[in-house]
Amino acid sequence: MSNSLFKKEKKAGDGLDKKKTLIFVAVFILIFTGSLLYILKQNNFNLKTALGGDEETSASEEVSVTLGSDEESERNYLLFCCDSEKENLKFLWLVKIKMPDCVMTIKSLSPLTTIQLGSRASTISTAFATYGEEYLAESVESKEGIELDGYLGATTENFKQMINYFGSVNISVDEKVEYKGDFSLILVDGETGMKGDTLYRYLCYLGTLGDKGMRERSETLSEIFKAILKEKYIEKEDKIFSKMANAFMTDISIVDFSAKRENIEYILTNGVAEYIIEE
Repeated sequence: MSNSLFKKEKKAGDGLDKKKTLIFVAVFILIFTGSLLYILKQNNFNLKTALGGDEETSASEEVSVTLGSDEESERNYLLFCCDSEKENLKFLWLVKIKMPDCVMTIKSLSPLTTIQLGSRASTISTAFATYGEEYLAESVESKEGIELDGYLGATTENFKQMINYFGSVNISVDEKVEYKGDFSLILVDGETGMKGDTLYRYLCYLGTLGDKGMRERSETLSEIFKAILKEKYIEKEDKIFSKMANAFMTDISIVDFSAKRENIEYILTNGVAEYIIEE
């Protein structure tokens, strides 16, 4: 019986010793691990990198952000101006925008360009006066063999107001102008800052100069774009579009505008890389 008691006491003592040993080992591992992590941290050791993870980008590293889509695209737009009664076209352009190169091609069209209107020959201006801006867009598509992505048209007064909103447009006049017809225009040669009314008259005057005037109309539109496509207007782009959508004739919706916002902001930030004048 005494031997049995001794064995029980010995087993109890052995169990206590094992518990003490396990506690000691656990404490040692805890202290050792903590010390090791502290040393590694002090020496800028990146545990995530050592285990094969992605190295975090340092806050001091410069990050390059590129605006605009890398996807290649070409968009065709029709821009035009008409009288307040919407009966006569004054001037109109085809504008092609190529991204991501940011190249703009401009072609001036004469309102007297002939088209087939039903069974008879007519002009673009007559088609507009008879059937409106949607038929005008369709007529231009048919005549030029293209598909338009949108059109934007202004009456005489809206055109002038738009130019005045942005300030003025600098136009280089090659020769002194003294024109008197259904309107009058007097300009000295050299660079002139034109407000809305003068610029409107100048564009109408160019329409009397044949092919030379058509080319100069396109060059004038490029100067208009240079005056309004500026970074300072990014924060106002929604307000500007809203004003134009309400005042102008257009099939460009807010959804279309939002879908192209990235490219628009890229152009406003960087400008147009190249203007191409198409005859």
